[in-house]
Amino acid sequence: YLAQYRAWELLLGAVLALSLIPRPTQRLAREAMAGTGVVLIGVSVATFNDGMAFPGLAALVPCLGAALIIHARATEGPISSVLRARPFVFIGLISYSLYLWHWPIIVFARHLSGVPLTTTNGWTIVAASIVVAWCSWRFIERPFRGPSSRVPRKPLFVAAAGAVATFAAFGIFVASEKGLPSRLSPAARLAYDATYDKSRYRDEGCFKNSDGNGPSTADIAAGNLCQLGIEGQNPSFLVWGDSHAAAMSPAINVAAGHAGLTGLLAGEAGCPPLLDVQLPDVRNKERCREFNAAALDLIKSRRISLVILPAYWPKYVHAAELPNEGVYFDASVPPPLDDHSGPISEALDRTLLELKRMGTKVVLVMDVPEMGRNVPEALAKAIAVGASTDIAPPRAYIDKRQALPRAMLEQFATKYGAVIIDPMPAFCGSDRCYAARNGVPLYTDGNHITATAAKGLSYLFAPALRSFASSPATVGG
Repeated sequence: YLAQYRAWELLLGAVLALSLIPRPTQRLAREAMAGTGVVLIGVSVATFNDGMAFPGLAALVPCLGAALIIHARATEGPISSVLRARPFVFIGLISYSLYLWHWPIIVFARHLSGVPLTTTNGWTIVAASIVVAWCSWRFIERPFRGPSSRVPRKPLFVAAAGAVATFAAFGIFVASEKGLPSRLSPAARLAYDATYDKSRYRDEGCFKNSDGNGPSTADIAAGNLCQLGIEGQNPSFLVWGDSHAAAMSPAINVAAGHAGLTGLLAGEAGCPPLLDVQLPDVRNKERCREFNAAALDLIKSRRISLVILPAYWPKYVHAAELPNEGVYFDASVPPPLDDHSGPISEALDRTLLELKRMGTKVVLVMDVPEMGRNVPEALAKAIAVGASTDIAPPRAYIDKRQALPRAMLEQFATKYGAVIIDPMPAFCGSDRCYAARNGVPLYTDGNHITATAAKGLSYLFAPALRSFASSPATVGG
C-alpha cells in the first residue's frame, strides 16, 4: 500500500487529466469504451477475493475500468443514463471523502468489537461511512476547494504543510520508541513481547524465508547451514522442513546437545519436507522442489543417518490455514477440513521410501495445535481491556483439524518404522488447549511456537536422540 507501489494509479489519472490519449469522437465508440470500463469494474467486484494478491497486477483491472469510463465522457446512451443517475452522481461527489473515511471506520469497528465483522456490521459501516463522508465533503472539502474557497491559498498550503510535518514527526517518534510500549500494562507488554521470542533458527542466516532470503539451494546441498547440538563436529542428523521446523529447532538443539550429537537445519518457508510434492501454488511447487532436492543431496553426500521431519502438516493436508488468522478468531466457524492429502501422502511415501533405501532413520514430528489468531497481540489486547485470556480454540476443534494429518503420519510411521513425536499433550489437556502459560504466550503468532516454549519441549526429542547416539542403527527401537 506504500505510495511508490501505487504511483502508477496516480499516473493513470494524470494521463487522463493531461489528455495525452486521443478521445474517440463517435458516440458508439465512446459508449463502447464506457461499457468496457463498467464490465472491468464489474469483473473486479464479482471475482476478486481475499486469496488474491491486492494491490498488485489485479489492481490494473478496476483502475483501467475507471479510466475508460472517465476518458469516454459518454453523454448519451444506456451506459451514460445509468452513470448519470442521482445516486451514482452523489457517490461520485463524496467519493474522495468516502475513500478517506471508510478504512479508519472499518479498522476501529473491528478493534472495538474484538470479533470478525458480520454482514449486518458491514452494512452499518457502509452507511456510517457515507454519512461521515457527506459531512466531510460538505463542511471540510467544499469550503477549502477551488476558487470559491474562503481560505486564501498561501495560508492554506502553509497550514497543510505544518500539519504534514507534525504528523510525520509524531510518526517518527512513535517508530523510534517502538510503538510506545509504555502505554501498555506490564502484563500486556509481557504478552506482546512474545512476538519477538524467536530463536536464531528462524533468522535469515539459518532459514530461508518467503522473500527468498537465507541459505541458497547450493548452501543446503553443500551443508553450509546452521548447526544444532554440539557445534564443530560432523553432522549426524538433519532437521528438514518448513518454518515450523525452524520454530521447533530449539527443542532439538537442547536434546541433541545433551545427547552429544551434531545436526544441521535445512528449512524453507512454506515447503514441506517432501520430494516432488505437488502444491497448489505453482511457484511454491518449483521453489520447494529445488529446496527438497538440495536437502536430499545433502543427506546423500554427508551420509546423514537420521532425519527429523517437522512441518505445518494440517496446512498442507487441508490446503489452508485456519480462518480469520490474526487477532480475530471465531471457533464457531468450522476449521478448513477439505481433504487435499492425496499429493501430500504420495510425496511422503516417496520421501520415506527413498530415505529407507539410503539407510536413513526418520523421526516424524506431528504439528503443534494452531491457535487461529495472533496470540501475543490477542492476549495483550485481552489483558488491556480486561477480557478473558482463555483465547485458545477448544480441544474438540483442534482434534478435528489435526485428525487427518495425524492419521497420515501414523500410517507412514507404521509402514516405514519411523519414530513419531507428538507435541500435542504439551499444549492440550483433555478438554482444552493453551495459548499461554502464566500470562506468557507459547506462540509468536497463530501457529509458530516461541523459542522459550520450544526449549521446554526438548524432553520429547531426548529419548530418540539418546537412542540414536548409543546405537544409530536402532533409533526409536
